[in-house]
Amino acid sequence: AIGGAMPLIFSMLGDIFRVEQRAAVASLLSASINIGISLGQLISGLAGPTLGWRMPFVFIAAPSILLALLGFAILPEPARGSTEEGLKRKFRGREEEFDYEERIDVSKALAIFTVPTNLLVFLQAIAGCL
Repeated sequence: AIGGAMPLIFSMLGDIFRVEQRAAVASLLSASINIGISLGQLISGLAGPTLGWRMPFVFIAAPSILLALLGFAILPEPARGSTEEGLKRKFRGREEEFDYEERIDVSKALAIFTVPTNLLVFLQAIAGCL
């Protein structure tokens, strides 16, 4: 599931951190993913044989769910484009005009299938998952 979240995570990092900081933050994020995988394998290897194959999933899922809920509760959604220098230059002196309020709804999400290439990629993915 984390693979599908990566574009969203990097998009949020782009909204939170300045361009000078993004490479370090992206490196830290990528390293933390690999560390998490390694720890998950270690926990599974130690707990699985004695507690059964289900318990490692519980050990990993429980803190993940709690941290996700905590993050959802306390972290504010970053202002879109607030760290982009190009937007700051474009709206210099009239910052109140830049308020990115675009939201995706079902009709906009389904509109991607009006592009034939998108539809073909989606259909190929379904067939590849069977």
